[in-house]
Amino acid sequence: MTLTAARAQLALDLARRHAATLNTAVAVSVVDDAGNLMCCSRTDGAAAELLESATRTALGVARRMSGTTDGRGVEPAPGVTVDCGVVPAWTPHPADKPSAVGILAVATSVSGAGSRIVETVIDEIHRFDERHRRNIS
Repeated sequence: MTLTAARAQLALDLARRHAATLNTAVAVSVVDDAGNLMCCSRTDGAAAELLESATRTALGVARRMSGTTDGRGVEPAPGVTVDCGVVPAWTPHPADKPSAVGILAVATSVSGAGSRIVETVIDEIHRFDERHRRNIS
């Protein structure tokens, strides 16, 4: 399975929406499991360093997961926290365990906000998949 552009955009949109509910400036990057950047964005008020940190971290995590580490560092900029989560693959059957098809990285300067956003996005993707399964069955 591969990460589609639509699924990457879904993760990005959900992260931006949840950041808005927290009134937190963030940068979001989504990469596929091979370490290819699929999409990225920063909200109003998010510094450019946040986007760079989110993207570098997501790429580094994906490379480590695929075993193709190239030695580039993934340390975020000073004062920036980057939290990552695994974007699950779509599975048509609820009993199937979804594989990882991508990495979502959320960078912010607000402690704890990134992890809450990542957790919420992954949960919402699972709920989206459940609704979709019910609609196609």
